Amino acid sequence: MKIITVREFAYLSTQQSIKNSQAPLEFAVISLQDFDYLCTAFTQDSDNPIFRLAGKGTIQLTQYVGVIETPSGTVIEILPKHVDPMTDDETIISKERFLLQKMLKVSLNITPKTAGEASISHFNVPINEWVITQFLQELDKLIKKGLRFEYNAVDVQEKYLKGRLNHSQHMRQSPCQKHLFPINYDEFNPNRAENRLIATALRKILKITKNPSNWRLANELRLITSELPTSQQISKDFEKWQTSRLMSYYEGIKPWCKIILFELSPFATKGNWKGISMLFPMEVLFEKYVLYHLKRTLKDYKVRPQVKSKSLCQQIDNPMFLLRPDILLEAKTKDVNDLIIDTKWKLIDASQGSIILPEN
Repeated sequence: MKIITVREFAYLSTQQSIKNSQAPLEFAVISLQDFDYLCTAFTQDSDNPIFRLAGKGTIQLTQYVGVIETPSGTVIEILPKHVDPMTDDETIISKERFLLQKMLKVSLNITPKTAGEASISHFNVPINEWVITQFLQELDKLIKKGLRFEYNAVDVQEKYLKGRLNHSQHMRQSPCQKHLFPINYDEFNPNRAENRLIATALRKILKITKNPSNWRLANELRLITSELPTSQQISKDFEKWQTSRLMSYYEGIKPWCKIILFELSPFATKGNWKGISMLFPMEVLFEKYVLYHLKRTLKDYKVRPQVKSKSLCQQIDNPMFLLRPDILLEAKTKDVNDLIIDTKWKLIDASQGSIILPEN
């Protein structure tokens, strides 16, 4: 497996000669096969495409971050443009992976844990393997607490009586089948929507993970959960996912199931390739990240995202040009004005080449 790590707005090209003129992590050489796959597998008619053509055999990435896996086994990891480019490559990759992971946790409504500088060195795997690790750790904790069972109706024909006998069906049976009893009863088993989705995600991980530790743990968990059936209707099973008090300890694994099964990719892929591609618009991640920290720190305001309550103007008492600011800060006291915040994921000072964000 070949791993290519670049940052936002980097160039991917089939021409090796261009590389020497580019800064580290701003350019990568890819094979012609991978270039053709990127050009054909991801739609180009989107308002915010993942890349733009930048010359013969060259494309430039846009504001999307995450991971793309190609049929040749190449993993293209796209990190946020955050750390000073004058820093050495290993430090840039570690810090930017750490930032992306924190933003993803906020976006998935998982409370990020405060981590110091020393812990950054542990984030030395691509973002897709990190997601798999998070899922496996949550599943390991879930199994130790115990999987939830529920009663499921069973309709079978047996040589013995159990539960309720279906008299009408039994009377219609031919004489050669009179020794069989059509019965129905409730069986207490783990066949429920949450467990089916977990089993499906685990089976998928076994096919896509390239990390030895993840593969080993996934196989151990597969043996423990071998009795769990897989989901045949993923979207409908997610709708059935219960959030009751008894199911509260399942909430930790739910977002990781979604990200693995749906891949959260905003682009439609073509063909039969089933590799994992997870792409996230950086401006959306940044907006949710800022919103999270504002809610934590601004106690005198009610922080609300994407509010559509005001219009730019009125014509004959009819509101026109509905406004939807990124963040609205509603003051809890009358003597304080409301505030509107517009978030932009851009360099504050382009000459510095980095964006400064809170560490916690």
